[in-house]
Amino acid sequence: MNHLSDGETGTGLQFFGKMTASISHEIKNVMAIINESAGLLEDYTIMAEKGIPIDPEKLKAVSQRVSKQIRRA
Repeated sequence: MNHLSDGETGTGLQFFGKMTASISHEIKNVMAIINESAGLLEDYTIMAEKGIPIDPEKLKAVSQRVSKQIRRA
């Protein structure tokens, strides 16, 4: 059975700590973009309820942005 020294264990823990922080940061970035896109869609909904026409290309762009972020995650 192999035993790791304290230095090797610490290095491994540091590596996984940095990886976890990096992955968490990236996921938070993706979620922030999706959240902002949802807010934009809500704004478009309010505009439509007031009778302001919404360009379908704008809706398509928001949809594509969300899809891109989902694939990124």
